[in-house]
Formats: sequence, structure tokens, C-alpha cells
Amino acid sequence: MSITAADNGTAVVDAVLPAVGGQTLYERLREMASTQVCSGDPRNTRQRRAAALVALADGTGRLVCQCGRPDCPRAVGDGDVPEARKALVQVGVSAETLAGLRDNPALLAGLGAIDADLARRVARHARFDIITEKIEKPETGMELRYRPGAEVVRRVRALDGICRAPGCHVPAAVTDLDHQDRFDHTDPESGGHTTEDNLGARCRRHHRLKTLADNNANGWQVIHHPEREVEWRTPTGDSVTTTPEGVEFLFPSTFVPPVTAAGVPEVEAVGSLLDPGAVVMELTSMLMAYTTPAQRKTFRSGRRARHNM
Repeated sequence: MSITAADNGTAVVDAVLPAVGGQTLYERLREMASTQVCSGDPRNTRQRRAAALVALADGTGRLVCQCGRPDCPRAVGDGDVPEARKALVQVGVSAETLAGLRDNPALLAGLGAIDADLARRVARHARFDIITEKIEKPETGMELRYRPGAEVVRRVRALDGICRAPGCHVPAAVTDLDHQDRFDHTDPESGGHTTEDNLGARCRRHHRLKTLADNNANGWQVIHHPEREVEWRTPTGDSVTTTPEGVEFLFPSTFVPPVTAAGVPEVEAVGSLLDPGAVVMELTSMLMAYTTPAQRKTFRSGRRARHNM
């Protein structure tokens, strides 16, 4: 770890952390920055995360809202003590690997693959959600409600792993669950049901972009294909399809990668997921049209370093 003086009374802290520790720290800072201040706080997200890191280091353990309002809903009382809790880190691992029968890699949502031994060490202190391969169940009426039930929420987030937009690595645990086919509030039976097959993990920004696409407001198309594949088509005709990242780690024996007509794995398709190129650039440009100047600056910095604080 190193610290270097920077401009305007700031410093740059640089550290290399274990993967799980780094993601744990990031999720704790993200949570503090989004829940411990009100909407009137003048700082942007990166500034609040940086302040949260200092709060953890100096022992106060929480942010103080800078809105200046005497009736701030996030005001801290003299006797208030921040609630101690574990930061949320989502790891997907197959049952065979967890039991030591195999050594397949696991998915640390938001960062990528981790080795089997590390996944088993994390599991010793984890709360488990058991995700089975899909079993057809009779309709219960829950599919006609807008908000999904707890089991569907767990399954969709575990199967998708991360936001389903190309190039986005926001963990599914902190995303919205978006209806692919729009839910009809006036006539729920007409389609757009709240089911596992019709829901996908999308971060708030990409959820908004997809909603605009549904309303033909931005020229994009977001198309669901079988096996939870999601195709994103840009206004200029470029296209990239993302696969559910969690599936290949939860069920490695049944995961089938994309193949060409000749039955060979699509190297280009895999490459586009790691570096989606034109689609991500166009996605970025589209997001710029719906963000403030401060948010645009933050977003550009985030592209240079995914979790740069």
C-alpha cells in the first residue's frame, strides 16, 4: 500500500488487496455512500465513497451528511452507533467444488473467477442460497404480481451474476430485476409475467437505458434469447450478446458456451464479452445523454478503473 500527495489537499491511496477483501471493501463503501446520506448531500458518489473509507479508518464508522438541513433524515444523533454488519459479497460456486469433489473456479460477482480453495474458505463464513438447476413449477399467481417472490429474486441474481449489459460488472446482488417483456399493470395476464425467464439483472443505469429502448426513445433494442442470453443492438446496427455469468460457475457440467454453426466455440463471441468494443462505446455515449456533467466525469473515470475510488 502507498499514499501519494495530490492536488487541492488530497492524496492518492494505492493498494493491492486479496480479491474477496477488495470486493468486500468496495461493497461496504458503496453501501455507506448510498445509505448514510440524504439526496441533498452535495458530494458525488466517488467523493462519498472516499469519505466512507476515511470514516472506517478514523473509527467513526459512518458518514455525516453535508446537506446542511436541520431536519436531515440521515442526521446522526449523539448516542447513535453505526450498526455492525458484514458487507455483501456474492460468490457462486458449484456443489461439487464446495464439497471438494472438483476444483472448478467460482465466481466473485463484480470481479470474476476465483480459485476453488479460496471459494471454500469464503464459504466457511457465508450464508448460503442453494440454487438448483431449473425445475418447471406450476403457476401460483405470483407471476401476475409486479414484484418477484424471494425465491425468484435469489435465482435470477445467482444465475446472472452481474448486470447483463455488455461490459458492465455491477454485481447482480445490487442490481434491479428488470422485466424483459414489459409487465402490464392494467392487465397482468396479457404478458410480461414476473417469472425467472422474464427477469434479468440490470444496474440502475442500464435498466433505464433498456426502458428507453422499450419506449423506442433511443434507437436501442434489447432482445432476450433462450438460455438467458441477452442481445443488445445499437442504433447503428452493432450487436453483442451476453450470457448469464453465474450459470457456468454454478453448473459447470451443464454449461454450454456459444458455438458456431459448425459446432465450434465462438471465440469472437467470448472476446466481445471481455472487450465489447463498439457496443460499449455506443452504450457509454448513450448514457452521457442522460447524466449530469458531474456524473459524466465520474462515469469516464470509472471506465478507466472499474472500482477506482
